[in-house]
Amino acid sequence: MSALVDSTIFRREGWSGDYQASCTLSTPNNGSIPWLRRGALWETYEAGCLVWAGFVDEVSRDSGTFEVSAYGRGARASEFPAVKYESGVTYTPSYIPDEAVDAAEARGMGFGRGGVNIGGVAVAQTPGEVTTVGALLDRIATGTFHWWVDSYGKVALRQAGGVKWVMRPGETYLGTADDNYASRLWGLYVSAVNGEGDPSEWSMTFAPSAAGVEAETIDKFGPAEQIVDLTALGRLFSSSSARADLDARYESVGGRMGWTNGINLTETNMHRVGTRVSAPLAVRAGDGLMLPGVIDDRSSTTYLPNVTVTLGEVRRIHDENRAEVKPVDFAPRGFSEALAAAQAPPSPVTAA
Repeated sequence: MSALVDSTIFRREGWSGDYQASCTLSTPNNGSIPWLRRGALWETYEAGCLVWAGFVDEVSRDSGTFEVSAYGRGARASEFPAVKYESGVTYTPSYIPDEAVDAAEARGMGFGRGGVNIGGVAVAQTPGEVTTVGALLDRIATGTFHWWVDSYGKVALRQAGGVKWVMRPGETYLGTADDNYASRLWGLYVSAVNGEGDPSEWSMTFAPSAAGVEAETIDKFGPAEQIVDLTALGRLFSSSSARADLDARYESVGGRMGWTNGINLTETNMHRVGTRVSAPLAVRAGDGLMLPGVIDDRSSTTYLPNVTVTLGEVRRIHDENRAEVKPVDFAPRGFSEALAAAQAPPSPVTAA
């Protein structure tokens, strides 16, 4: 049975790679698709290249069209517990990323290491704690590195940043909103445990730690503070490691506004870096897109003549050969939404 893909939406979450996809399928003569069921492998190819892979999650049918959603290979890491096999039906918590990934892969998590070492040493933990594979990987992805699962089901640590696509000057703009703005982030963390491994002392610290950054941010955008619950990570922190974690979070969510509009990519307004190739349907969530001529007024210290955004959502419109994309830090805000947000009490930032 053949089917026509009307549109496809790809999303990423955090830094774990392909997270979710959805599409609308239509069939001739109101036909059925027997293989379209939960757990079926979903692969998306562009020009013969695999660009997305995951597994079907939900399917709904209406008059010859199918609304299909799927989860990426790395999406279930937050659901699989980090455990290791002992004997019989006995398992114990695992704090070694390589060990936990291998065990979860054998249980059908959807990805593995492919024999590559990503973390062979136990990470800091509270004795007896049971965590997830995703949380365990989050602990070893520090600084500018993050864990990423590719379309072939291999997990690796990779460095953030980099520009893959460039848009023609004057083709778009980016509005801003203050949904995620904070001039200071406070972090609550566990600083000591008792003999049984239970938290016994809690402390707080704040970011940014760099001299003058907070003052410059307040001078431009005004003061705003938010709380990060580092205790949710289930690990011990020293004051320096807690502040380093907060500094990394501040870099991604603090001191600037959120974007309020998406971007339309076509054959005539973008190309790949270093080439003349214009391929809007090859753009994927997680790619870096440079926008020349768009001033980055979100920064409290500099005004750059261009902006590079990381794409958080990509919607491909196949029959029009174009893509609608939304950057990370996207904050959809119409007037009524902005008014409702202003009247509602603020909610604290929680740990990723």
